[in-house]
Amino acid sequence: MKKIRPVIISALLLLSVLTLAACAKNNNTGNGDVSYGSTDVFWSAPGYGNVVYSVKTDKMSAQEIETAVSLQGIVAQTQASIFIDSDAESRAWLDKCASDYGLKIVNVDSVWDLIDIFRRYVTDGKYVLYNSTYDAGAFAREQTINYATVVAGVEKYLMISKDLEATAVENGLTLGKDVTSYNTASVFAEYKDRLNKSVLIHQEPSKWQLRDYAIASKAMCFYSDFYDGSSDSKNEILSWADDNAPILGWTENEINFVASNSLHSKITVAADWSTNLSFTSALENSENYTPENYQKRTLKAENGKHYLAIVMSDGDNLQWMENGFATDKKYFGSAERGNFPMTWTIAPSMYNLQPQILDYLYENGTASDEFIAGPSGAGYVNISEYNENSLSGYAKITASYMNATGLGYVNFLDDTADPSRLDEFTKYDSVKGGIWSVGNKYIDGNGALYWSNGKPVVCARETLWRIAGNDDSNAYYGFTERVAQRINNYKTDPTTIEGYTVLIAHAWSIGTMDYIARFVEQLDEHVELVTVGELLDLVSENVKHEDVETLDDIAPSDITELATIGSEQYNVKTLSGIPVDEGRSYSFDNKSERKSYKWLFGNGGLQYDSAGYASEGIKLDGSDLNDVIDPLPNSWTVNKFELTEQDKYLTVFASHSANADVNFRVRALTVENEKLVSYVLESPSYEKTLNEYGWYKMDGGSPMVYFYDLSQFANKTVAISLEQDDTGDGSGEVVFISKLVISSEIEDGRDKTAWDISDIAAFWKQSGLVSRHSEGICLEGKDASVSTTVTVAGNTLKIAMRKFERPLFQTQDITAYVTVKFNGEIIRVKGAVSDYIDVANTDEYYYYTFDISAFRGQTGVLEIISVEVGGVVGQHACISEIHFE
Repeated sequence: MKKIRPVIISALLLLSVLTLAACAKNNNTGNGDVSYGSTDVFWSAPGYGNVVYSVKTDKMSAQEIETAVSLQGIVAQTQASIFIDSDAESRAWLDKCASDYGLKIVNVDSVWDLIDIFRRYVTDGKYVLYNSTYDAGAFAREQTINYATVVAGVEKYLMISKDLEATAVENGLTLGKDVTSYNTASVFAEYKDRLNKSVLIHQEPSKWQLRDYAIASKAMCFYSDFYDGSSDSKNEILSWADDNAPILGWTENEINFVASNSLHSKITVAADWSTNLSFTSALENSENYTPENYQKRTLKAENGKHYLAIVMSDGDNLQWMENGFATDKKYFGSAERGNFPMTWTIAPSMYNLQPQILDYLYENGTASDEFIAGPSGAGYVNISEYNENSLSGYAKITASYMNATGLGYVNFLDDTADPSRLDEFTKYDSVKGGIWSVGNKYIDGNGALYWSNGKPVVCARETLWRIAGNDDSNAYYGFTERVAQRINNYKTDPTTIEGYTVLIAHAWSIGTMDYIARFVEQLDEHVELVTVGELLDLVSENVKHEDVETLDDIAPSDITELATIGSEQYNVKTLSGIPVDEGRSYSFDNKSERKSYKWLFGNGGLQYDSAGYASEGIKLDGSDLNDVIDPLPNSWTVNKFELTEQDKYLTVFASHSANADVNFRVRALTVENEKLVSYVLESPSYEKTLNEYGWYKMDGGSPMVYFYDLSQFANKTVAISLEQDDTGDGSGEVVFISKLVISSEIEDGRDKTAWDISDIAAFWKQSGLVSRHSEGICLEGKDASVSTTVTVAGNTLKIAMRKFERPLFQTQDITAYVTVKFNGEIIRVKGAVSDYIDVANTDEYYYYTFDISAFRGQTGVLEIISVEVGGVVGQHACISEIHFE
């Protein structure tokens, strides 16, 4: 859908030192049918520059990012010309925009350089002062950043936090307003007459995202979930804003938030992590949006078949559209997409706010991918609770956006189903029918059928949805086998609604494409997959046009023998397709060596499941989102070998995240008599027994090297699978695998004279809190230590250490004190007079050198200890290498 867009030169910018070409926003109203309303409900920046200045967030502090987005929003009031590059995903969207819209990208090194370029847009070079949630000592939930966002939009003052004020003054800025003593009520009272009543922003104070759009649109920005010392101003703000105005952002209480917004005639749009909307909203739309590749089939209903439409949830989520949905392998980026009919809910608001993403989806959809409007049309509302005086207007807006984006069907979402509300929507030609997600897990509608203006609306009957700790629900809906079991037993009469099922795939649990693909494999042959549009056509043609609220079919409780949970991530076909590797030794934490490795990665498809390389080596991560231990891993890596009689032992160097236990499993897989056979390998290093599925639980006392006997597989072709699974502890259950060796003898480290990070983790005894991460083996606090028995094999000992580098926004540790001992005797760094080392905070590891010639040839315990000095406890000394010379 690449389009040639006209370039209009802005007279204002021609007078500036740097000339920017401007492109005006052109919103159309679909086919021009007078029955439709506006498609300008979502505010759009008036134009964009063909030169776009991009600045990376990793080049700025948290407070500088907040300043940058304020400048971005101020400039966009005239012409969108700034892009905040926050990650690879955002950069990819910028590259697409540059290609599609003919943009030139100029990279800027700092926010202060950006201010110099665009200073003329800031009123008199002034700033509004606030307390960033990242300022030292600031209360994390105070909202002065929201007040500053309001002022920045109206006054065009830069947002400057207290920690940045001195730097701002040095850069020629002057104080325009101080909002540190304001609250929501006072800032709203002062500025409401100058704010834009057609849009609201509800943003959590710690997030810089979305603020550029709030400032560009001059929106009221607030957060009602936190009390800020004022009376509850939420209802006053909601009543003040226009009917059917969008409210962008998010909340901590989805149900109450959307219900309240609906009662006040406001359209909720989940956008709290959205970036650069002030820029992308300026981009022009396509004149005729139509999915390019989808081929809706004309089907003839057959007796003996059950028709099933699978629908991906959460398409209303605007920020998700840009942050992973389109490219993530769990969702639209999945290799499974196109293998079966799939219906995707998407946000019609992309028409105004993210046209480049709408382009991408429509260009890359397959013949089996149908798009429908996400909950509940133009935005997330409860139509049964929506203010009755505004419902007609909202329905007209929804019909207009569906017409403009080529969407024929809508996914309504509600706490309860009130079919009397449907007629306002279905009276428009662009709304051909819909599905209804009702109540708990979206299935309280129980597959009911409603007719509205002769068009069908079918309630969701099934869901793939796992809920943390809710075993009663998960027994029926949390495992693909159980959901498939019911659908395989549903009625097969296409003249009744019982012959049809709409299934909602819950995107944040087991509704991802990998799980859906497994679910599809478990369906019987008589279950035919269709898209929503195809299903509704079949219903229209074959089912009596009468409402049916209660289905005459089996219920979950009718099934007394539930299907066994026994999913296996491999089958004979996938195992046979893995190439044989000639390698036997792998250093996964050596980035340069990874390119030649044949290890393959996979994950279960849940929201947090992932497998791949990280700085520590292979990283296996994931969570089941419940407390049930099952046989299916969350993540894994696999390789295949033709083992000889010399390949007797497998050694795996593995560690885990310090903040949670994690399940680890090693299996050998073979194909025998055309069947997959699995062998769970057990290591003598395991200090606890395996559970019923072969999982070994790693905890704080677990070793970091494991040996497995491979002798039974001599002269056989075997796949080695290393697997991670949730223990129920929650997030952060990670397995790191740094090395793997297949050899004729066990590698136990006894003969080593040099140790890298993996060796230290594997062969050195740990005491106290010791962690492994990207910085090395980290001594976390007082008395944390690593030690090993060695024979001194040189005159010099070298230890590479540095102080742990905290991530952005966290306070750096002040000290890292370490003492080194051999056989209990303190040894000092060459030339030092102190018994301890004050470990340097340097960009590279520093090699500390010790004269150990007096101990040469002796065998004893070498120990590195984190110590307390002068009442101050050493923190986070990281060790990357130890060796003798």
